[in-house]
Amino acid sequence: MSAPNQSLAQAPHPIDETVDQFFHQLVIEFSDKEADQKTKAPARLVQDYTPLVTSLESELAEAYWSTVGVQAFSGNQVPFVINNDGRLSHDAAQLFYANCLETEASESQIRVLELGAGTGLFARYFLDAFKNMCEAGGRDFYDRLMYFVSDGSPRTVQQWQQWDQFAAHSSHVTIGRCDALNPSRLHISPDQSIQIDGLRTVFTNYILDVLPAAVVRSHEGQPQHLCVRTILEDEADPSRLDQEFDADTVCRLAASSSREDRVKLLPVLDALRFDTAFVAIGADSPPYLAEVLEFGKGMDRMLLNFGAVDCLRNCLKLLRDDGFIQINDYGPTNESDVAKFGTATRFGSSIATGVNFPFLEYYFADRAHVLTPPNDEKRSIHSRAILKTNLEQTRQTFFTCFDNPRWHWETDNSAISRARKLVLTGKPSEALANFRQALQEDPGNWCVMGEAAEFLIRTGDAVHGIELARIALDRNPWYSAWLWNTLGDGLYALEQFREAQNAYEAATGVNPTDVAANFNLSFVYGRAGRHRDALEALAKALIHDFAGEFRERIIEQQQNIMRSLSMRWTMQQIRRYQRAAAFE
Repeated sequence: MSAPNQSLAQAPHPIDETVDQFFHQLVIEFSDKEADQKTKAPARLVQDYTPLVTSLESELAEAYWSTVGVQAFSGNQVPFVINNDGRLSHDAAQLFYANCLETEASESQIRVLELGAGTGLFARYFLDAFKNMCEAGGRDFYDRLMYFVSDGSPRTVQQWQQWDQFAAHSSHVTIGRCDALNPSRLHISPDQSIQIDGLRTVFTNYILDVLPAAVVRSHEGQPQHLCVRTILEDEADPSRLDQEFDADTVCRLAASSSREDRVKLLPVLDALRFDTAFVAIGADSPPYLAEVLEFGKGMDRMLLNFGAVDCLRNCLKLLRDDGFIQINDYGPTNESDVAKFGTATRFGSSIATGVNFPFLEYYFADRAHVLTPPNDEKRSIHSRAILKTNLEQTRQTFFTCFDNPRWHWETDNSAISRARKLVLTGKPSEALANFRQALQEDPGNWCVMGEAAEFLIRTGDAVHGIELARIALDRNPWYSAWLWNTLGDGLYALEQFREAQNAYEAATGVNPTDVAANFNLSFVYGRAGRHRDALEALAKALIHDFAGEFRERIIEQQQNIMRSLSMRWTMQQIRRYQRAAAFE
């Protein structure tokens, strides 16, 4: 018996002809509507041109993070795997261990701060790896370690606490809220905070790109910055707004300075249009403007991460002389690419600007030692180390770790890429060998484990697939509905339906809107005679299948359950007739 989700996983992903025609018709309809709008009410101005950092779009992004916390990751609205699969943590732990060895770390408490920790997986895997390294090397660095895990979102910190995510390292972890622009205090409760100083290391993983930034240029000798205008188009069309909102309410909430009012606007974000234009810089000049204009002479536009510069400057003040900052982020790495990143990128309801690495290197060149790993431009995640002192062993370890071939694991030549291609071309034996190699090269990577487990289950080896899926879930039980679905598929294949149901329900616990998990639950609920629950699960799957990728299968399963209900009703009527006939 095949697991229900396998049919989903094997389904073709490209848009079929019917869907393509549907979207083509939508384009025609929208084009007609645009022509009609010339005779309707004009667009409503919600906020006039405002610098990016103070624009409504940026404020809504901040409200989004404060509201949803880590659910932005578990719901797949914001990508997170690239720096949370264990590879980055392992190499960062190696670098940190080398630094401790080189400087003979003798402080009674070895202090580490992570800003914008997000899922917290980087910290968790770092602690696992560093503990193992210290035990293998006979060093007591881990015993003296205190890792401050922080985020700017109170909701995120609350979720870490609820899930007890750092229980395995509880005596070595302090969690709290920390402002990345002023990282000297960690707020561990609403009425308690502690001073942060004497740090050996600060980790900034995908946090610099969401700090305040500007896009600037010099136009005819005058500095300009990119500004954002917010427009509510076609306010006469109620379908563009939530039922609780009208255009006047949107404008009133947008004009408010209250964070609570910003949160209220999140449901209508898609009804807003954000236009951009360069405007002459007046009194609201961003910090470090002179430096970036000098750096970018001749460039069409430049990304100025002034929040990132402030953050790094303040972190350097908190570092010991033998300490370092490690940056892992995205953005341009060559001066020739800087102008291409002169805009913001949207992830769900959040925005990020990327990091102008050439400017950071330019700015800190005379203030610290900035290290760039070889072949960095080939990577999708870029690492930098900023040292207060030029420590040779730390320097060499950084170059070695972050030029590791593992960082190019998704190139066409990597084992995992070969495995994927071999699966698609129907060569399971060769695919299995490459999955095995990928696991050997990256043994702690829960993503690779999950792919290999999924492959084993599809090819009939559910026993080993389940075993591998459980190992992956030991690494990450919090943020991947896909892993729980994979485990459920294996259990379903072995007809362990109750255990499969538990796995699928765990998947919906991670992400209640996960289409595959709700679809899968309809099978186990249906088998158990829980038809109402099965239909409710299908309704959730259908309403969140926005791309229509699984729509036909969901509707087919719905019809199967309705037939079962009809058959049950028919049998009940027959039994009632038989009982009545017995008294005739």
